[in-house]
Amino acid sequence: MKVTAVDAATLAEIGANGDYDLIWGSTASSGYPTFWSRFYSKATNWPKATYPELDAALLKARNSLTLDERNAAWREVLNIIRDKAIAAYVLPYTASMATTTKLHLDTGGYKYTGSTMQYFDSAWLEK
Repeated sequence: MKVTAVDAATLAEIGANGDYDLIWGSTASSGYPTFWSRFYSKATNWPKATYPELDAALLKARNSLTLDERNAAWREVLNIIRDKAIAAYVLPYTASMATTTKLHLDTGGYKYTGSTMQYFDSAWLEK
């Protein structure tokens, strides 16, 4: 095996072009669009894996209208990735975000419990 260390721009280029046999990468968000594009066969598809059931689950996760349906579909996606050994998670992604206690990220009756991705379009600031 030949290991090549590259800068972030080159990693993005290699990942987009599929110019690798094995790639190490990370994503700072979950779900759509980032995670979806990393595993959908007609998108970036980092692992170069094509499974119709994975594509169907990814499309269901992206297109479902309710939070419960989306969550169930994302669980299905993760189960397929695990069961088919498409990707290996070697360490937890750590991130933090400091905000004032007056910034609320809760949306639609669902309490924000932490994530590496925040949707500020539905956030609100207490006055």
